[in-house]
Amino acid sequence: MAFVPSNLPEQRVYQDHVFPLTLTWTQSESENVCPMDWLQINASNVDSLLRKHRAILFRCSNLVRTHEEFDKIIEALNYNCMDYVGGAAVRTQLTSRVFTANESPSSENIPFHHEMAQTPDPPTHLFFFCEVPPTQGGATPILISSEVCERMQKLHPVFMDELDKCGVRYVRVMSEYDDPTSAIGRGWRSTFQCTDRDGAECALKALGSSWEWLPDGSLKTVTSTVPALRVDDQPATAERSGQKTFFNSLVAAHTGWNDSRNVGERAVVLGEGIGGESSGATTNTISSSSSSSRRRRRRCGFWTQTQLPVQW
Repeated sequence: MAFVPSNLPEQRVYQDHVFPLTLTWTQSESENVCPMDWLQINASNVDSLLRKHRAILFRCSNLVRTHEEFDKIIEALNYNCMDYVGGAAVRTQLTSRVFTANESPSSENIPFHHEMAQTPDPPTHLFFFCEVPPTQGGATPILISSEVCERMQKLHPVFMDELDKCGVRYVRVMSEYDDPTSAIGRGWRSTFQCTDRDGAECALKALGSSWEWLPDGSLKTVTSTVPALRVDDQPATAERSGQKTFFNSLVAAHTGWNDSRNVGERAVVLGEGIGGESSGATTNTISSSSSSSRRRRRRCGFWTQTQLPVQW
């Protein structure tokens, strides 16, 4: 029994490698190996495939049905677990590693983004699992970030140089408690896993962010300057592509961070004190360009309980 390569209608080839790579579980009656055991034995090989193909879709033939079983899959691959501190989405924590997807209404816009790119140390790997299949839809679109970077460099070389040099800062106003009507509605108590203002301020200091308490109990935060473009060169002990990636939430923040407290057009500015109107005008340009690129390059799979997309 093993995961073996198979084809996905929506897959494409980028730099001689299939994106995403699809691995389907095969088994025979004479063998007694479960997906978790196989992944634990082959964890280093899976990581190598992930670096090469950038995303893997696992199809598991109804062997992984619950978030508890999904948690065991992640544990088998031996990636470090991280706390969900600084994220904007309202989620429910199910295990130490597994959270629900964004719990905002389906009417809310969630543009393409790198998960928690507004934090100094975003996650290195993302896992997706469908425990309850949707009655309709269910697509999970993904992009190749290094390709986005190449396209943006050709379309907007001056601004891309600015992004590379200055980085970006993200501005967000959080209510005290979670607002499930908003795609960025995580309250400051949940965001910083604290019970009072002192705890929030302690977490903000650790993140290098500045803040302001508002009269209604909300909290306005401005992150430290974080990279908008990152080079794929870590960890140095592994074989990396060395490519520059469009690693940010610029488009998501500018076009999607809108609710009763926030205006997306003011949610992201260039770092090193550069922002204001010129920054907003430039993010408008990039947002429009990225949206057109998204329409041309959208690739997604309709996946069910038996499929586990993993993105690196």
